[in-house]
Amino acid sequence: MTKPVKDITKVLSQIAKEMNMFPKDVTIKTATLEIDDWGTYYVSVDYEMDGITFNVTHRVFGNLSGAINSVLGSIKERYDTIHQLKQI
Repeated sequence: MTKPVKDITKVLSQIAKEMNMFPKDVTIKTATLEIDDWGTYYVSVDYEMDGITFNVTHRVFGNLSGAINSVLGSIKERYDTIHQLKQI
């Protein structure tokens, strides 16, 4: 069970906009830094793609920027996979 620590939606959205390879038609709805009962931090992101809302959560290992990059990379991978399947 995790508890929200801080809303990082604005920061994560800005980083996504500045990334050249991040899909422009993906909307970051919410992004939260969370902590579990053992003191482990996570970045949890709700985003919308093609009218469907998805959630991705990554554990923070070492630093927050690494977790943010990992989350955005996962979102881009899912986007690429889904849109490649649509082309087939």
